[in-house]
This record gives sequence, C-alpha cells and structure tokens, in this order.
Amino acid sequence: MSTKNNNNNTGGLPKFRIKRINNNEDNNNYNNNNISNNTLQKFYKKNKSKAEFLVNLLEAPQPEILITKLFPYQKQGLDWMLSNEHSKELTIDEEV
Repeated sequence: MSTKNNNNNTGGLPKFRIKRINNNEDNNNYNNNNISNNTLQKFYKKNKSKAEFLVNLLEAPQPEILITKLFPYQKQGLDWMLSNEHSKELTIDEEV
C-alpha cells in the first residue's frame, strides 16, 4: 500500500491506493480504491470535531500530595474521574 499526498481534493488527507496482485479487472480495482478513499474522507470529517474536543479537555490541578508531576493527559483523566465522583455524590444525596 502506498500513499500520495494530494492537498487539492482531499483537504490535506493522504490518498491511499491498494495494489492488488493478479487482478485483471482494472476498472473494478479503481472503483474499490475510490470507495476506500471516500470512506476515509467521511471518517476524518466525522471525527475531526471529536478529536478537537479531546485536545481541549479540562485539566485538574496538580495534587500537592503527589511527588511526581502529572502529564496533561493524566490531569485530564483526573478531572474526569473527580467530576464523575462528584456527580455520584449529588445523586446519592438527592435520593436520601
């Protein structure tokens, strides 16, 4: 499999071409490659906003009791866990 960068039509996505061995149907091979490329483009467009969301997640402050410094993704995970704990506490309090 080889890739070619084609920034004109694909919005910066690499263009994939699958090389088939012993395939006499060149037209069918061309159509299969276009389907793959279109599928990749749709997947990228659909998930681009989700990836941007992940980059901008909130980070919890560095806990003072930890000696080692947390990486940004660890602080994001800590913030997520703390927010889940607090939401469960609210749910338990509301039920009582």
